[in-house]
Amino acid sequence: MLHVRMEWRSHMWRAGGSYAIKSPHPVLPTPLLYPYTHTHTHTHTHTHTHTHTHTHTHTHTHTHTHVTLQATVEEALLFSARLRVSSELLPAANAKAFVRHMMEVVELGPLAHRLIGWGGPSGGLSTEARKRLTIAVELVANPSIVFMDEPTTGLDARAAGLVMRAVRNTVATGRTVVCTIHQPNRDIMDNFDELLLLKPGGRTIFFGALGEKQTSLVSYLSSISGVGRYEPHMNPAEWMLEVTSPAAEAGLGLDFAQVWEASQQARAANQLIEEHCGGYSSATAANRGGCDGGGNAAASKRPAAAAAAAAAGNGGKVAAADGDVEAGGGGGGALKGNQDFEVDKVGGNEAANETRRYAQLTHVQLWLVLHRALVSHCRNTTYNGMRFTIAFALAWILGSLYWGRGMKRNSIVGLMDIMGAIFSGVLFLPMTNLMMVMPQVMAERAVFYREKASGMYRPAVFAAAQGLAEMPFVFLESILYVVIMYCTIHFEFTSEKALWFWLYIWFALMICTFMGMGFMSMTPNMPAAIASGSALVLLWNLFCGFLIYRKDIKPWYLWAYYGNPITYIIYGCVTTQMGDVWDEHVDLGNGAAMPVAAYVRDTFNYEYSMRGWIVLILIGFMAVFRAATYLGITRFSYQSR
Repeated sequence: MLHVRMEWRSHMWRAGGSYAIKSPHPVLPTPLLYPYTHTHTHTHTHTHTHTHTHTHTHTHTHTHTHVTLQATVEEALLFSARLRVSSELLPAANAKAFVRHMMEVVELGPLAHRLIGWGGPSGGLSTEARKRLTIAVELVANPSIVFMDEPTTGLDARAAGLVMRAVRNTVATGRTVVCTIHQPNRDIMDNFDELLLLKPGGRTIFFGALGEKQTSLVSYLSSISGVGRYEPHMNPAEWMLEVTSPAAEAGLGLDFAQVWEASQQARAANQLIEEHCGGYSSATAANRGGCDGGGNAAASKRPAAAAAAAAAGNGGKVAAADGDVEAGGGGGGALKGNQDFEVDKVGGNEAANETRRYAQLTHVQLWLVLHRALVSHCRNTTYNGMRFTIAFALAWILGSLYWGRGMKRNSIVGLMDIMGAIFSGVLFLPMTNLMMVMPQVMAERAVFYREKASGMYRPAVFAAAQGLAEMPFVFLESILYVVIMYCTIHFEFTSEKALWFWLYIWFALMICTFMGMGFMSMTPNMPAAIASGSALVLLWNLFCGFLIYRKDIKPWYLWAYYGNPITYIIYGCVTTQMGDVWDEHVDLGNGAAMPVAAYVRDTFNYEYSMRGWIVLILIGFMAVFRAATYLGITRFSYQSR
């Protein structure tokens, strides 16, 4: 049983009931749902839990579905279950059985192996199936109470009926479901047991059982003097909103909230609250998050029992007489034997609270999040397929443009051709990676915000997995790009020079990919990230030492030269290709000549001995952009409700 008390309103949700929150004001119920999910008194026999622990007593489903689009339905639910229910309560071996049980509850079984996708013409789940998936993602945390924000918004009558059937199935498992509902639809409202009707400002107009075909609601409102007559052909929900609107209230000269407070129904509700939370006070709720004093209400054990039965097959035993549960369940609070389960209050041991904040240890979180990211990348042919195609095309374009010029080092023009090929190769494909990764990070960020709110994993884990998942694909991209470009331009065919060249190109791709991720994580939207990234790349392009030689850059701009990863990538590629060539000479004109290595050293200030240090410098740039991603994920939030 959940008791909510916030200033001037106090309500109690019964276990195994369905509740609608509605208001004459069209946008009021949704913002009121957020404090309900955080400010409450949750009463169990022998059980007190706090929302910061990994035993999820309640969950909140949003209007929009935020899940990884390249996952299947079953994979998305398994991911949620593994990260939101500890291994002690739900062993990995039993997770799939538990998830399949929850899929049957919301009738997603036939869609278990369907990719979620974008929906619509692009393929994937339909809108109503996505709504049911959103519900299932929360159910696999095995909560006692599920808060749903507008579960039927944007659906036609048939789709809304399917979603409401999933809601009723959820209630049938013994869970409490609380929904905000905006449409005054008779069929939807008939699916709820009780209604919380709020006036603008959030004060209660009515809270209680709807009755068959909403007769109890109609009876209460009709008993108020002056309220318009209800006719049998009317839609009770529409009539309710009309007669309780601010205009109708002003016309009657009444305050419906005051009328409710003076009613017999309100007194009965308050008496019930006092019976179950007798010693409760606002200060106690703020400090302890639980009922103070005696009178703890016995909560339904059915959610835990359902989880136990699903997890253990038919072997889980549930004792109906005394509420003991012998099989592990999920976050709903399955108990073994008659033991008490208490967790520290928020003001207690902070270190202990932190360790209990997540259901899984950090290394398990990292493995699960990284595995999902790798699978998602493998299936994301639009993203990875496109960048491999671009790498292939750009390599052939550059190869055909500079065909066979990689060994023509006997003239200044020949050397500048080689420099131009390296400059183009270092800049073009990495710039493409920079731009292509931003939409992916933007899409993943919405999923991250939702999963962060659910307490699935540490933000640092998401940041690490995001970067690690890119590395194997960038590695393959660099090999494809370098093999074609190196062979067609005909750089010197020695294994050492080829490996050095590939290493620097790989680092260039990694740096620009991580840079795009960092800018997208630090900025509120795509245009801001693109503008910031493009401006920096243009600055790098200008001060990399190719368009303007190092010796010609003014002293006050040298910071732009030395703080530039493109500088070091070109430096590394050029010096490993030509910085050790002392047996070939460059024709300087007028019969003068000098060794290729000496010309590179004197003209560009490139030292062959720096090639190893350049690797360390480039690793430093990668670390900076990974740190920017971490900072953006952990310190900035651009989530809008």
